[in-house]
Amino acid sequence: MDIIAKYKVPMLGTIAMSPGSEKKLKKDPEKYKYIFRTCLNAVHLVKYLAGNMSLIQDRIMHFFGFKYT
Repeated sequence: MDIIAKYKVPMLGTIAMSPGSEKKLKKDPEKYKYIFRTCLNAVHLVKYLAGNMSLIQDRIMHFFGFKYT
């Protein structure tokens, strides 16, 4: 991130960013004004994916008649 800020190269982050990156952006928005995030941060993405995986697991278990042990 510091190299991007130094050379003023625009960056579109299309993958989840760590909370540490978000802290840097909030701490010095003028320095990191060329960095844009288009996705969720990693914490929210993991929660979203875990919820979907749980839903899929429940539906598959019900469809095939499996039971939790």
